[in-house]
Amino acid sequence: MFTDELIILESSLRNYMLDSLNEGGRPGVSAMKYRGLTLNIDDRDKETPVFKVRIAALEAAFRIRDGIKITGSLAGDEKLVEKWYFRGYNKQQMEEIVSGSDKNLGEKVREAISRDFVQNFINNMK
Repeated sequence: MFTDELIILESSLRNYMLDSLNEGGRPGVSAMKYRGLTLNIDDRDKETPVFKVRIAALEAAFRIRDGIKITGSLAGDEKLVEKWYFRGYNKQQMEEIVSGSDKNLGEKVREAISRDFVQNFINNMK
């Protein structure tokens, strides 16, 4: 149900990170690092749903309410995630996904990621 929205958000974040590299403000950072970037939403705690971003071996969780990092680390990429979150309709899309969930969204996300991971990986390798 929310697979398309999550893929769009994940792609938007990946593109934002890559664009930041192209602007020349991140010397020494390789674009390869972002090929495996994943984004998912965890709404098990209904009071404080979070979105999780994983880049390489690093992962951090951010509150959907305000985009503030609450756990983990993405090293220098945390500020970029926070900036991306408030650009366009990213925050609104995540809020709509959480408010419209009729079962544990974390399960939906895991199903979507496992199903789409191979296809995304193949597409990103081209």
